[in-house]
Amino acid sequence: MYTITGGVTIIMNLTDLLKSVKIDSSYPNQLKTELDKIEIKKIAYHSKEVDPNTLFVCIKGNQTNGHNYAKHAVSQGATVIIVEDFIEDVEVLQLKVSDSREALAILSCNFFDHPSKSMSLFGVTATNGKTTITYMTEEIFKAYQLKSGLIGTILVKMDKEFEMSRLTTPESYDLQQHFARMREREITHVSMEVSSSALELKRVYNTDFDVVAFMNISPEHIRLHESFDAYFDAKASLIRNASRLSTAILNLDEPLLIPLEKETEAQVVTFGIKNKSGTITVSDIHFLSGIPSFTVNIRKPFNTLSGKIIETTSFDLEMSVPGYHSIYNALTALVTGLVNDIPIEDVQRGIKNFQGVERRFQILYDKEFKVIDDLLLNQNNIDSCMETISHLDYHELHLVHAIRG
Repeated sequence: MYTITGGVTIIMNLTDLLKSVKIDSSYPNQLKTELDKIEIKKIAYHSKEVDPNTLFVCIKGNQTNGHNYAKHAVSQGATVIIVEDFIEDVEVLQLKVSDSREALAILSCNFFDHPSKSMSLFGVTATNGKTTITYMTEEIFKAYQLKSGLIGTILVKMDKEFEMSRLTTPESYDLQQHFARMREREITHVSMEVSSSALELKRVYNTDFDVVAFMNISPEHIRLHESFDAYFDAKASLIRNASRLSTAILNLDEPLLIPLEKETEAQVVTFGIKNKSGTITVSDIHFLSGIPSFTVNIRKPFNTLSGKIIETTSFDLEMSVPGYHSIYNALTALVTGLVNDIPIEDVQRGIKNFQGVERRFQILYDKEFKVIDDLLLNQNNIDSCMETISHLDYHELHLVHAIRG
């Protein structure tokens, strides 16, 4: 019996905690130990976070190796260590696995009793637009008066509470702890950004997604991966690994994403502005001061998460943020809302209510002149920004670009 925020410690026997974790061997020949008599009160992957009765997971990172901190973890009270390589002169139970990151993800889900299963979880991956899409989806949830949460680059939000983020997608233990806290607060719907590095490093492994989306890809983040193919495969795994009961959303105007429709067990809902072959198309696009309005055409029926059918229909959608790229963001959020059984009128209201995200083509001043702040991290960001500006009325354009270093 526990609460995550109430100060009561979780106590779990090691046998239950290790469920579904593939243990290769133990050291020194300790598998004969009665695991169900070992009680674990905490999991840690950083030795400074270790308390008595902690299970410590040794993670091999790009800059440091958790195995080097195992002895410090034991001195702090760790009673069990998960390793990829056995460590000499450590007098506690060592359990060897082939992938400690995967083990950490499974252990974390077990420790917090699979909290992602208690909510409708939407995860989106893309080179650009993840933050905006999650915030827009959050507005749709709010329009339908749902108690919602958000996890992403800027913050972790739990209904009306929030904390600033350290990573776009938290490490698996921290992620599952966030879900557990949301479950405590009876949050029912969560939107989260899923980065390529998080997918490759298995931070979302064993997480129960209900809706996943892959929106776009460009080569700006290749440095985090071995190649563009590795980068693509990391992102594509969110779609490829989606469950049979979930829904996957794909942007058909990105040619590389089209084959993924046949590479997943999930129900696939597709859309395009230029590509008209998908589930959803758009027409009658108009811009007023750069802000788009358009008609959404649902050309093929699809199911909601509860099994209801969204029939073919057309309806208008008005936005409050500028940019052609905003249409793609809106379509992603729209499908997520509809799949979650949210009525069209509430989806429309949520998208209309969305006023943008800090530093994402944020209009800071709009009187006798206009001041816009945009986070231009890569070429795609720059292209989208300039395309959006092309729909604005202005006489002179002044660019101020901050250069780091």
